[in-house]
Amino acid sequence: MSDTGVWRQLATEVDAGNLSLRVDRESLDAAIKGLQDFIDHVNDLSIHVETVGFVTGFGGFKMGQDLAAKFTQKGSGEGSIRQRLKELIEEAKAAQDVLRKAAAAYAQAEHDNTQGIAGTAPT
Repeated sequence: MSDTGVWRQLATEVDAGNLSLRVDRESLDAAIKGLQDFIDHVNDLSIHVETVGFVTGFGGFKMGQDLAAKFTQKGSGEGSIRQRLKELIEEAKAAQDVLRKAAAAYAQAEHDNTQGIAGTAPT
């Protein structure tokens, strides 16, 4: 369910020189900050999610125990809300990384091209 693989693929494309991003510094900083604010918010939610990591209080009957086990699984098991929040954080961090790398790649290409043009004499 995670899109982290997409971000990893984009990072690979940036590293290979196949992807760059032209963006002004202010917009890049705003995007990185927006992603960081999102990460911080999800981290804040993670604290509250700990309360559903182990669920009790459905009584001693078999049905109550089964229900508690199902809610505990949703809270802390495989595919749990805890896991989903962790994936969101990983995706946002990967997006930040791709944005930074792609913007840096564009800036480097722009610098290289400018240097190349500056080295040519008019005819």
